[in-house]
Amino acid sequence: MAKRTQGKITHWNEQKGYGFITPAAG
Repeated sequence: MAKRTQGKITHWNEQKGYGFITPAAG
């Protein structure tokens, strides 16, 4: 699942149980 919040992309992996936060490019 990927959600965009305030120009940030957060990826949540249910299998692993952790999230990634990366700045939006462009």
